[in-house]
Amino acid sequence: MRQTLAGSQARFVHCRLQRGLEVVLERREERLRLALGRMDAPPSDVEIELCQQAFAAPPDCDVRRLVKWRNGKGGPVTYHVAELTWREVI
Repeated sequence: MRQTLAGSQARFVHCRLQRGLEVVLERREERLRLALGRMDAPPSDVEIELCQQAFAAPPDCDVRRLVKWRNGKGGPVTYHVAELTWREVI
């Protein structure tokens, strides 16, 4: 995902993993945003830690947990999200 983002003009890259975890890596000027989310349950501490290591996010990156609502085909959908942000030029 990092290579895809770095090698293109895309603003973000999205991937869905097992157990429904969705991963979004987003470029925001000189910052990166790694969002981990799913509908039925928040990402676990272990999932956050593993993704933080896999994406080489620094240990002191900002981590926020939040709930977001989106309009789905059948009505509103609730996402439990963990956002990691850090400064990096790619």
